[in-house]
Amino acid sequence: MPLASIICAVPGPIMRDKHYFDLILYKTYADMRAETARTYIGYLWWLIDPLVAMATYYVVFGLFLQTKTEDFIPFLLIGVAVWQWFATTVSKGANTVRAAASLISQVYIPKLVFPTVAILLAFLHFVVVLLLLIAFCTFYGLSFSPSYTALLVIVAVQFLFSGSLAYLLAALIPFIPDLRNFVDYGLRMLMFLSGVFYPAAQLPERVQTWFYLNPMANLIESYRDVLIHQRWPDFGALGLVALLSCAIVVPAIYLLTRYDRVYPKVVD
Repeated sequence: MPLASIICAVPGPIMRDKHYFDLILYKTYADMRAETARTYIGYLWWLIDPLVAMATYYVVFGLFLQTKTEDFIPFLLIGVAVWQWFATTVSKGANTVRAAASLISQVYIPKLVFPTVAILLAFLHFVVVLLLLIAFCTFYGLSFSPSYTALLVIVAVQFLFSGSLAYLLAALIPFIPDLRNFVDYGLRMLMFLSGVFYPAAQLPERVQTWFYLNPMANLIESYRDVLIHQRWPDFGALGLVALLSCAIVVPAIYLLTRYDRVYPKVVD
C-alpha cells in the first residue's frame, strides 16, 4: 500500500486510532527498506557499522593506550554499543521534523510520526547488536545467569530515555535551528562522561557522585552488571532514569501535538 494512501487515511483528529499506528509501522518499514536499498550489501551494514566502531575504539584504548580494565573487550563493546544506540536515537530523531519540511508542507502528517520512526529504527538496529553482544559474551566465557532477564528492564528504560530526548529536540529544533549544533557537541562531550571507555571505580570518590547523575552512566553500568558480572542492576537508579524520562517525554509530546499545524509554516 503506497504511503500516500495511508497518509490520506489519517486525518488529524484521529491521532489515537489504528490508522496512526499503521502509518508509523509502514513508514518505519519503508525507511528501513530505503536505508538498505541504497547499498549493495544491505542489512549487513547493521552488523558492520557497530563492529567497525567497536574495533576502532579497541585499537585506540585497548592497544595504543593500554587501558587496564578486567574483561576489557566485553567492557568496551558493551559501552560502545549502548552509547551508539543512544546517540543514534537522539541525533537522528532530533532533526526529523525539520528534515521533513518539503513533505509536511504538501500533505498533513502528525509530526509525532517522524521522531517515532527514527526511534524505532534505531531500536531495531540495537536489537541486532544486543543479540551479537550476548553471543559474544557467551563465546568469551562469561556465564549466563538469571540476571539476564533484567536486560528487558534496562532496554525499556533506555528506550524511554533516548526517545524522550529525541521527541523534545524534534519539537524544539524547528523553532531553534541552532540547537542542532549543540546536540552534536553535547553528544560528543557526553560520550566521554558516561563511562564508555573506563569504569566508575577508576574515578575519585568525590567525582563518582557527579558521575552517577548522568543517566547514560547508570544505563551503561547496568548492562555491564548483567552481561559481565552476572548480577542484578541497580533498579533504584533505573527507576530514577525512568522518572526523569517521563518528566521529559510528557512536555515533549505536548509540544509536538500543540504545534502540529504550526511546524509546516516554521520549517518552510
